[in-house]
Amino acid sequence: MLIVTMSIGCQRPAATTVTVEPTTSVQPRCVSAPPATRLRRLTRLEWQATVSQVLGVDAVFAVPDDEGLGFSTVAEAQAASVTLSEKLLEAAETATASMNVTALSPCPPSDACAPRVIERLGEKLFRRAMTADERDRLGETWKRVRTTEDVDTASRLVTQVMLQSPSFLFKLEQPRADEPALLDDGSLAARLAFALTGTGPDEALRVAANAGSLRTREGLRAEAERLLSTPAARRTIGRFHVEWLGLSALTRLSRGAPPASFLALGALQTDLLALALACDVTRVASLQWTRSASPMVFSWERVTIERHELSHHADDDASARADLTTIHRWYAQQFARLLGRLEATVAGPGVTLLDQSVIVWGNELGQGNTHSHRSVPFVVAGGGGGTLESGLLETRGGSHAELLLACAQAAGAPLTTFGDPAFCQQPMPGVLR
Repeated sequence: MLIVTMSIGCQRPAATTVTVEPTTSVQPRCVSAPPATRLRRLTRLEWQATVSQVLGVDAVFAVPDDEGLGFSTVAEAQAASVTLSEKLLEAAETATASMNVTALSPCPPSDACAPRVIERLGEKLFRRAMTADERDRLGETWKRVRTTEDVDTASRLVTQVMLQSPSFLFKLEQPRADEPALLDDGSLAARLAFALTGTGPDEALRVAANAGSLRTREGLRAEAERLLSTPAARRTIGRFHVEWLGLSALTRLSRGAPPASFLALGALQTDLLALALACDVTRVASLQWTRSASPMVFSWERVTIERHELSHHADDDASARADLTTIHRWYAQQFARLLGRLEATVAGPGVTLLDQSVIVWGNELGQGNTHSHRSVPFVVAGGGGGTLESGLLETRGGSHAELLLACAQAAGAPLTTFGDPAFCQQPMPGVLR
C-alpha cells in the first residue's frame, strides 16, 4: 500500500498557527526576579562536546542520559548514582590523559604559572569568572598534588577536579546585579550556546558577553545567527528533532522480526508523517508499507500465507480472496488512522489539516494474478483546501497520470500534464470540484 499526502499550506490563513491541543491564555505579569529554573546537569553529549571544545581532546562519557518525555534535557528526569560518579571520574581521567598541557597553558607550565592555568581553564569550564574561593581551593589542591607529583601530572589532576565540579556539571545561572529579572552576561551566553550548539560558549561568544553585546537585540541576534551557521548547531537541532519526534525508538526495533517491528515502525512512520505536515517541515510526503513482492505474512490478522502469494491465486479461490480482504481491511484501518491524525490537527479557525490536504491511497496493480494495470483502485481523501471531491476512484478510461495531475492541481501546482502526455489528456474527471 502506498499513501501520498500533500498539504495545501499556502491556503492556510496567514495569521494562524497549527495547534494540536487547546492552549490556555496566561496573563503577563511583572517580575522582579527571573522565574525559577530547575538545576540541570549537562547531558552526555553536552559533557563530551564541552570537554572536547575546552581541552581539545576526543572526550567520551559512557553513560546513557535519563529521559523525560523523550528529552534528555529534562532536569526532573536526571538521577544521581554511584555509577554516575564512577563514570564521571573515569571520563575525566581519560580526557585529561590525552590533553596537551603546554598548549592549554598561557605560560610555560610551572608552579608560578599554575594560577593562570587554573583561571583560564576554570573560566571556560565553569562558563563564568571564577570566585576567589574556587581559586583558593584549586590552588591548595595544586600545592598538595605537587608534593608528590610533577607539574604535568598536577595539571591533569587539577583539571580532573574541575571536570567533576558541580560548577561544570550543572548549568548554574545567575541574575544580573542591576536587573534581577534578566540573566547575567555569562549565564545568557551559556544558555544561548547550549541551546543552539549543545556545548559551552566559544571564544567569540565569551568576548561578546564580556563586552555586553548580548544585552542588545542586535548583538544577541548576531551571535545566534553566527552559532546557527556552525556544524554543531545542525547536529544539535537534528538531535532535538530526533528526541521530539521519538526517532530514537527506531534503534530499538528490528526490521528482521515481524510482525512486532512492522506494526511499530508503521505506526511511528504514520505519526511522523502527520507531525511533519502539521509543523510545516514538508508539504509532500509518502508512506509505503511494503514492497510489491513483500514476503510479509499478516499473522496478527490470522492470515498464514504471504500476501504476494495470495495475490496470485485464482479469482475463484474463496479462501485467498477472504484473506486478501482481511489484509486490505487492515490497510484501510491504517489509512483511517492517518486521516484521524490530520483531522485532529487544527490548521485555522474551523479548519483542520485534513481539510487542507490531499491524501491518495493506492496500489500499483488492478489485479495481482494477471499484473493488470486496468481498474486500479484509488482512494482520494481530504478537502484540498476546498478543491477536492473525495471518495473511491477507479482508473476506468483514465490513467494514473490523470489522477496525479488532478491531485497536483488540487494542491495548487500549476501543471497541465503529468508524466507521458499521451496518457494524460486532462485531470481525471470526478476528482476536482
